[in-house]
Amino acid sequence: MLRIAEEERRRIGQDLHDRLGQTLTGIGLFARGLTRQLEAEGSPSAEAARQVVSLMEEADAHARAIARSLVPVELEQNGLQAALERMAERARQLYDVDVRVEAVGTGHGEADALPPAAATHLFRIAQEALANAAQHGRAETVRVRLVRGEEQLRLRVEDDGVGFKESIRSGGALEREPAAEPAPDPRPSVSAPARPADHRGMGLRIMHYRAHLAGGTLEIRPGADRGTVVTCTVPL
Repeated sequence: MLRIAEEERRRIGQDLHDRLGQTLTGIGLFARGLTRQLEAEGSPSAEAARQVVSLMEEADAHARAIARSLVPVELEQNGLQAALERMAERARQLYDVDVRVEAVGTGHGEADALPPAAATHLFRIAQEALANAAQHGRAETVRVRLVRGEEQLRLRVEDDGVGFKESIRSGGALEREPAAEPAPDPRPSVSAPARPADHRGMGLRIMHYRAHLAGGTLEIRPGADRGTVVTCTVPL
């Protein structure tokens, strides 16, 4: 099922990049030309045209960021650490969240030690944890830490959002209640359309399943003060 999902992600990502991205680029070029013409004529509509250009550039950037998140080319080319760093860049653009990636004892060599399928599972777990923190947890800061030991690789995603009341470990119950109702988010929404109410429960199940397929364990627990800590440990 997950293999089919990955293939569909790639197809959608390529369509976004090749079709929608090129269409938005073409519209942007046309809008810039129209703006220059209106400016040369001294038309009062020039300002509105400039705003259209700005909106088109923003839409194009978001479409390309989403396409790159669906097709993690960086993961295949440069390994997990590089893919997580690129993911953090995209998240800052999409969610307006401060995301930092720290790697300890890792480098390009870890991509060789970790099977490609396991690396993909870890990347998707981090991606889901980050999306949950930004969209549901109302987090402002997310820290992603990758620690390589002699026999295992540990991924830790920690945020300062509203968090949860209970911990969840691999094989345990996946349902949990939020620690508090989040306050209204003053930031403008720039992410994808709202997900169904049960998406987070399904997302947690898939995260646990991915950890299982990678031969590892997953723990989701409340942070020390607030927020959520997601830890996935897989063998090397």
